[in-house]
Amino acid sequence: MDAKALEQDVRKALRARRLGADDCCVLCGEQSPDCLLRVRRSLLEGHHLAGVASDPTLLVTLCRNCHAIVTEAQRDAGVDLTHEQARSLLDRLEGVLRGAALFFALLAARLEQWAEKLSCLIGALDARYPAWRSLPEATQ
Repeated sequence: MDAKALEQDVRKALRARRLGADDCCVLCGEQSPDCLLRVRRSLLEGHHLAGVASDPTLLVTLCRNCHAIVTEAQRDAGVDLTHEQARSLLDRLEGVLRGAALFFALLAARLEQWAEKLSCLIGALDARYPAWRSLPEATQ
């Protein structure tokens, strides 16, 4: 095995350990298929919900695009994203609450979009294939 292949395998293993082997963006569902990891950087990143200085362990997996959007929204909402460690417990708690509230608002909006798409699909199935409702999988 050459050095480049070994380096890629190490990066892949670290990513799988950090994010999970089958992880996806919690906002849009984007995944980094195994074949893509061999040719380019992972599309997924860990996002600190409250900024790393507020709580370095409070992470969610986001694709690079959603990560950039959420980070910018955090800045706009006044979430302190600096790496300054000399923050009081109350300052950190404020960051956690603001970051979590912002994330859950974005997640709620995305869930509403997914529910609307599902509703459209159900309507199309009812119109074109009404017997789908009698399938065992539809009644479980």
